[in-house]
Amino acid sequence: MIRLLTALARSFGYAAQGIWRSIREERNLRIHLCAVFFVSWFAFLYEIPKSHWLILILLFIIVSALELVNTAVENAVDLSSADRHPLAKNAKDAAAGAVLVAAVGSVVCAGNLFSDPEGWGRVGVKLQSPLRLILLLTLIVAALFFIHGMPKGRSEK
Repeated sequence: MIRLLTALARSFGYAAQGIWRSIREERNLRIHLCAVFFVSWFAFLYEIPKSHWLILILLFIIVSALELVNTAVENAVDLSSADRHPLAKNAKDAAAGAVLVAAVGSVVCAGNLFSDPEGWGRVGVKLQSPLRLILLLTLIVAALFFIHGMPKGRSEK
């Protein structure tokens, strides 16, 4: 039983390493994570019902999971052949297409969840606070650094 639990813990560790490595190395995953953050923040300000939160969370999970699968496909294809091949391109394009389909579908679903004008009125009132506006702008700048990384200094030659 201990061996089984150790193996299970090890497999969760490998999964966590894969997620963390993908966050560090894949700009598109960082873009999705920033979208999750900002959509969640606006959903909080919008005061969406609990059932809508469940839908949003499911959409977040689907898009993020597909982005991880896309990364795995791209890495596996790159490992299998250093040469350009039409089938390799097809595999990578199809995996990226799956992410795009899920992302566009998520935007359509979220548009429906956020279609109540009264909710946007609540968001507008809450964003009239100068402190919240400063926080929003700061978070946008932080998100840009998260997505693109810190600017690199010039190396001394």
